[in-house]
Amino acid sequence: MTTAAKGRSAREASTTPAEAFSRVTGAAVEYATYKMSDKVAGLVGKGAGALADEIPGGSTTQRAGMAGVTAAVRGENPVWAAIKSSWSGAAATVKAAIVAGVVAMVLLLVLSPVLLLAFLVSLLVIAAVEKVLATRR
Repeated sequence: MTTAAKGRSAREASTTPAEAFSRVTGAAVEYATYKMSDKVAGLVGKGAGALADEIPGGSTTQRAGMAGVTAAVRGENPVWAAIKSSWSGAAATVKAAIVAGVVAMVLLLVLSPVLLLAFLVSLLVIAAVEKVLATRR
């Protein structure tokens, strides 16, 4: 064996604990990345509901998140998918509260300009009455 080969093998054998830990964590990250990409490729190949089926007993929030991830993987709008999933998993009281809030918001937006116009007309009427009373004195 040449002295260069002896020097190289001696350096490899005498690594510090930090170098060894770095190599081990690097290998673990590579392995985890491979397994995760393999799992995602398998789920994408299964179809639309494969990711949501991974959490059978999940909460509504978890299902909405998974629906958003599924839509993003398929190239669709993840926000709309999460909203639809949240709506379908919500309780009836929550749905009623959301509908009541939306109706109240629409009514406020529609009636606000009408109320403002009525207020301005009333100010004009008050100003006109004051002017008429001022001229009579």
